[in-house]
Amino acid sequence: MPSASEDLKIKVLQHALTAVEREPRKLSRQLEFFADEFAAPGCINIAEVVDRAASPDLNDPVRLALHHALARWDYSTDTSWTGDTEPNTPERRKLIYRLLGLDTDQGKVLDRALPPYAAEQPVVIAAEHERWYTPEIEANGFYWKAYRQYLASVGGWKEEALLALDASTRSVIERLSNPSREDAFQSKGLVVGYVQSGKTANFTGVVARAADAGYRLIVVLAGATELLRKQTQRRLDKEMIGREFLEEDYEGDRELDSFISHGTRPGQLGFFDWQRLTGPEYDYQSLKRGIDVLEFERVNPRKPFHAPENLRSAKARLIVIKKNSVVMAKVLGDLGRIKSRLEDIPALVIDDESDQASLNTRAAGKERPAVNGSIVQLLRILPRAQYVGYTATPFANVFVDPAQPEDIFPKDFLLSLPRPPGYMGVSDFYDLDRQPPYDPKDLTSKRSCFVRPVMGDDLKVPANLTKAVDSFILTGAIKLYRVENGVPVRGIHHTMLVHLSSRKGEHEQHVTMINQLLNRSDYRSGAALDRLEELYRSDFRPVTAARAPDLQLPSKFSAVVPQIAETLARLGEGGKRVLMVNSDEDADTPDFDAARVWKIIVGGTKLSRGYTVEGLTVSYYRRSARTADTLMQMGRWFGFRQGYADLVRLFIGTEEPVGKQTIDLYEAFGGVCRDEEMFRGQLKQYASMDDPRVLPIQIPPLVPAHLLKPTAANKMFNAKVRHQNFRNEWVERTMLPKGTTDPRANWKSLLKMVDGNRFKPITIDLDVGDEHLSYDVMYAVLSPERVWTFLKSYRWLGSNQSLIARELDFMGGKGDRDPEIDRWVVLAPQRRDSRKDFECNINGQRMSAFDRGRVDGERIGVISEPRHRILAEYAALGKRRDADKSQVANPSADTRQLYRARQAVMLLYPIPTEAKGEFQPGFALFFPPNKIRTPLVFGVADQRHRDAATTNT
Repeated sequence: MPSASEDLKIKVLQHALTAVEREPRKLSRQLEFFADEFAAPGCINIAEVVDRAASPDLNDPVRLALHHALARWDYSTDTSWTGDTEPNTPERRKLIYRLLGLDTDQGKVLDRALPPYAAEQPVVIAAEHERWYTPEIEANGFYWKAYRQYLASVGGWKEEALLALDASTRSVIERLSNPSREDAFQSKGLVVGYVQSGKTANFTGVVARAADAGYRLIVVLAGATELLRKQTQRRLDKEMIGREFLEEDYEGDRELDSFISHGTRPGQLGFFDWQRLTGPEYDYQSLKRGIDVLEFERVNPRKPFHAPENLRSAKARLIVIKKNSVVMAKVLGDLGRIKSRLEDIPALVIDDESDQASLNTRAAGKERPAVNGSIVQLLRILPRAQYVGYTATPFANVFVDPAQPEDIFPKDFLLSLPRPPGYMGVSDFYDLDRQPPYDPKDLTSKRSCFVRPVMGDDLKVPANLTKAVDSFILTGAIKLYRVENGVPVRGIHHTMLVHLSSRKGEHEQHVTMINQLLNRSDYRSGAALDRLEELYRSDFRPVTAARAPDLQLPSKFSAVVPQIAETLARLGEGGKRVLMVNSDEDADTPDFDAARVWKIIVGGTKLSRGYTVEGLTVSYYRRSARTADTLMQMGRWFGFRQGYADLVRLFIGTEEPVGKQTIDLYEAFGGVCRDEEMFRGQLKQYASMDDPRVLPIQIPPLVPAHLLKPTAANKMFNAKVRHQNFRNEWVERTMLPKGTTDPRANWKSLLKMVDGNRFKPITIDLDVGDEHLSYDVMYAVLSPERVWTFLKSYRWLGSNQSLIARELDFMGGKGDRDPEIDRWVVLAPQRRDSRKDFECNINGQRMSAFDRGRVDGERIGVISEPRHRILAEYAALGKRRDADKSQVANPSADTRQLYRARQAVMLLYPIPTEAKGEFQPGFALFFPPNKIRTPLVFGVADQRHRDAATTNT
C-alpha cells in the first residue's frame, strides 16, 4: 500500500490533470494550486512527474495518470488548441509540452518513455455536418465516462484500445444531428467493422455518448434471433446502464458484482436516469395500462421536449428488440398511443447486423419486407430519429436504393473502423500475397501455422475431425498450464466450433458422431496420449516458438499432461460434452455469462450471424457457401485471443462439393476478404478528399465491378466516376475468363502486343530489409499505344469490359489529365524451381508459366507475387511505393537498368487454361507518378436529372 504522502501526490496530480482535461495548460500552476488545496504544499512537482513517467514500473500510478492525459491530448480533434497539428504526431507532442510548460529535456524524456501511439484512425466518408458535439458536451458526459472507466478497470482494456474507441465513437456521434436543434434533421449512417471485432462495444459507446448529449429514446435492433437480443441487452445493462436500474432481472447472476455501478442513481447527482423497457428474459411487450412509462416528461411545459432544459433531467428510454415485425409493431403501436409529441423526441436507432433482415431487397413498387417496413415506419414517426447501422459485410448496405428517401441508405456518413488492437482476423490466417503450393513446414506462413486443410471423410481420415478434437483437448490443457504459470489468458471459456451443415436435421447426427469419437479416444489411455504428444511436438511447440515465443509452453509434453484430466473434467460439466446450437426448441445454446463453458459446439446458421462463441480456439468448418456476405459471416474464428492466439487452429474444407463442382472454402474465403480489403482501401484513399468531397451516395460506383451487382438490376446509380487518377497504384483484376474461346482471344491479343519485340533475360538481385531477393525475369519495352490496345481488347469473365474502363480512360488522358507514361516495361518472371520446364511459347520465345487456381469457381486468387511487385515498384519509382516498408538496397546493375521515369509496369504471368497445352495472360499493372491534381472526378449519368440518386437503365 502506498504511504499517505504517496496518496496525496497521486490525488494532487489527478486533480491537476482533470483541471486541464480539455486542453493542456501550465501544469506546474495546477500542481501548486491543488497541493495547497490539500494542505500538502510542494508534495509533487513537474520534475518528479517526468522522472516517474520514465520509471521502469509500468504500473506506477503517476506514470499511468500522465500517460492517459498525454494520449487523450495526442488524439484530440479540438481545433481550439491543436491548431494545424495532426493527431499522434511529433508536432502535436511538441505543442502539448509547450502548453504544459515543459522544457526540451523533459519533452525528450517523455518521448522516450511515453511516445505517441500511432493508431489507425477511422475512415469517414461523409457530407458536411453541424459542429455541435463540442469538447464541453463530451467532457460533461456521465455515462460515457463511466463506460470508458469500466472498460479500463473491469474489462482490462489497454489504453490504445480505449483511445481507438474514443476516436471512432466520437466520429459517429458528431455526425448525428444536434438533439436540441430547432428544426428536425434525420441523419443516416453506416459503421463498418470486422467480423467478431467488438462492434457491440462501439455502439454501446455511441449510445452512452448520445444519451449524455440529450437523446432520450434509444432503440437497439439486436439481430434477428432472441439469442442475439439477450446477448446485446446483457452487454448494455452490464457495462453502461448499471446495477441501480436492473431491479431483479439479474438476481442470482454469478457476474452481478462485476456489473457497472454508479454508487447511486445518477439522477440524484444532477444527471439523468434510465428507464429500461426490455430485459434479458423479455423482449418488448405492449404496455397497455403502463403506457405512462413511455411518456416524455417536460420540466418546462412551455418549451418543446427537445429544449435543453427539458432534456437535461428527463429519463432516457432503452428498448432492445430483435428484428421481428411482430415485436416491432408493438413498439410502433405504443409510440402511437403516447401523448408526447413524437416530432420533439431526439431518438437514436442502432441497427446491429444491418445487412440482415433490415434491407429492402424487393423491386421498386413491390411491398417492402416486414422488418424493413417497420424500420422505415419507426423513422417516419420519429423525425428526430438518427439511424446508425452496424455491419461487417458492407456491400449490401451501400447498394440500398438511395432514390427512396425513407429507406436506410447511409446518406450522411459511412465510417470504416480500423482493425482493433489485439484482434485476430483475416490477415492472421492468410498469406494474402503468397501463391500455392504451400510448404506446411514454413512457419513464416500464416496458413502453415494456423490452417489445417480438410479433405475426405470426417472420421476415416485421421487428419480431419480426430485431429481437430485432439487439438481442442490439447489446447485446453495448454491454457490451464499458462494460467497456472501467470500468463494472462483472455476469458474463462474454451470452445470448439463444428460447422458442417446449415440443415438442422443433420446437427443431431453430428453431435452423436463427435460423442462417439470422444468415447473411442479415451484421452487417459496410452494411445491417445501418444497422439497428443506427437501433435504437441510436431504442431503446437513449433508454431508457438515461431509466433509467440514469449508465451509459456514447456519443452516436454509431460508438463501439460496433468492438465488434460482437468480439461476432460470441464468438458463433462453439466453432463453434455457436445452442444447443439440451432433454432430447435431443445437446442443447447450455452450461456457464457452464467458459467464457464468448455464445450464442443455444433450448429449452423444460428452460429453465423452476430453470435459470439467465447473462448473459440479450434474451428472445424466444411459448410459450403455461395455468397460473399455468407462467407464473411462464417468467420467465427476471428476475434480477440489474448494469451492463446498461437493455439488457434482452423480446420477447413478445401474440396467441398457445390453442385457438380468442388470449392476450396479457404481460398474462397480469402478471395472475399481481399475484396473487402480492396473496398476499405478505396474508402481510405478518398476519405480525405475535399475537392471534390466524396459523399456516401458516390460510394457504390467506387466498389470494384467484380465484387457485387446492385440488388436492383433495373437501376443504376446516377453518380458516375468520370475520371480516376491511378498514379502510384496497383491494378490487378482476377476475373480471368473460363472455357477456351475468350482465353484464346486474349492470348492472341498478347502475342500481337509484343509482336516484333524480343524479351531480354536478366537476373534480378536486390536487398529488402534483411532479405536478399534473386530471381530471373524476361522483359520487353513497349509503347503506351500497344498496351492500351491490348487492355482494350482483353476479354474478362462474363465479357465485363467495365472492369478496367477507368484505367483505360486514365491512360488515354491528355492536357491536365496527362498520365505521364512514355513507355511500358513488361516483366515476365521466370521459374528456377522444379517446374522450370512448365513453359509456354510467346512469339518463338520459351517462357515460364504459372498455376493460378480459382478460389470460388470464378476468380483467380492472386495473380502477382510480392517479390515481383517490389521489382515493379522499383522499375516505376526507383524505390518502394510505401515509405513505411523496407526499402530496396544494393540493386545489381541489371536491376538498376530497369528503372525509368515516366514508365509504367506490367507483370505478366502466362496461366494454363482448360485446354491442354494452352495459356492465357494474367497480369498486374503499376502506374508511375504524375502531376494530375484531382484524384477523382464525379459526374452524372442522366444530365436531365442531375440531382437524382439513381436513373433507370
